[in-house]
Amino acid sequence: MRSLVFISSLYIFLCIAILGFALPDDGYIDYLVYNQCLTNGSYPDIEPGFAVICQFTSLFSESTAITLARMLSLTLLLTSFLYFYKAFGVYTAFFHIFINGFQTLGAYRQGTATILMCVAVVMLMKSHKIRAFGTIIFATLFHYSYIFFIFVVVVMKFANRYLAILVACTVIFSSFILLHPLTAYIIPQTVLYRYDNLLNESLPVSSYFALGKVWYVVYYTYFNIILWRSFEKINNIILLNFSYVLFALTLCVPILTLMDSWAATRISSMTNPLELIFFAVWASSMQRLIMLGAYMVRTGVAFINFFVV
Repeated sequence: MRSLVFISSLYIFLCIAILGFALPDDGYIDYLVYNQCLTNGSYPDIEPGFAVICQFTSLFSESTAITLARMLSLTLLLTSFLYFYKAFGVYTAFFHIFINGFQTLGAYRQGTATILMCVAVVMLMKSHKIRAFGTIIFATLFHYSYIFFIFVVVVMKFANRYLAILVACTVIFSSFILLHPLTAYIIPQTVLYRYDNLLNESLPVSSYFALGKVWYVVYYTYFNIILWRSFEKINNIILLNFSYVLFALTLCVPILTLMDSWAATRISSMTNPLELIFFAVWASSMQRLIMLGAYMVRTGVAFINFFVV
């Protein structure tokens, strides 16, 4: 059975790789902003980690530049697959492909940061605090929203479920915080407005996003319930406190979805590290099956929307 799952994982990875190289250079799944950065070498207010990659890819032709970015992204996906396979076994590595794989087709910034954060959580679980913090910093260089995880490390010792609820409220009403004059001393003003617009922008009107809204509300409500009931299973105090704060983001996703906020899609990716570690360590066999089944449905619907319809 494990051999079958391992072979299936490699098959899915191969499919993602083929799709990645088959996509046209101007395909909308590869955001136009990213393509401009990859081919021109720069873009206003892009994170420094991704900017370095763009400066490298811009040395080549336009098609080669975009292909190189896809190769780097897929290499990270495969490397992390092997990392989680070694740490937790084939089933968790298989889940990782579904939960993080689709982002490698175009969401280079957040896809990279999300995978790095998944690795950082494993390092925290193994008490490799310095490595974990370094990985978090590195992830932030690819997506500024991951500054949140630096906050997580700072408040971990004081974390509990009720702090998670407070943090969730802060995220939901963060539009007021982002536009506060003091916040501009920490984060560039243009970046603040980018995230404020993200919070206030509505999800597109289409059958795909309508199905997506239902999926987000149903799945994350289910995950919040089973996670709330599972905290007593966590005997690693560092990981417990980390999970408490990260729990705040999972609370936000269904609420922001019901508020019709585009931010729900971005924050959902930030919950991937908690979902991955839950799947690997605490989930029962039935919970694993439901979580994997949910992401298989989500990936299937996305595949049909991007490549068939």
